[in-house]
Amino acid sequence: MAQLTRILVDLKKRRDRARAEAARLDRAIKALAELGGNAPGRRGGPRRMSKAARKRIADAQRARWAKIRGERQKRNVSPAGRRRLSESARARWAASRKAHGDSLGPVRLLSKKEIAAMHE
Repeated sequence: MAQLTRILVDLKKRRDRARAEAARLDRAIKALAELGGNAPGRRGGPRRMSKAARKRIADAQRARWAKIRGERQKRNVSPAGRRRLSESARARWAASRKAHGDSLGPVRLLSKKEIAAMHE
């Protein structure tokens, strides 16, 4: 039992020494931070940027986007080409309906009464 008491006293002394060392380190860190050292967390608050700097950045980004957009070619489809595309789409739909059957049938809008009747 006496040995357990001695171990307990020794551990408490070690804890007190560790607390004192931590306090000394905290004081040293605070002193260095006040000197304007390169301590982390020194900046404090959001980063400020002048209007001119924000404008330069925005202009540069707009120029980058304009360059990307300028590289793309605008594709104009002639009326004849549009008609061919429309006809081919109709042909694909017809082939699909023929293969799978017209499962939906004619599509029509329901009246409010019909909708209400479905929810009753």
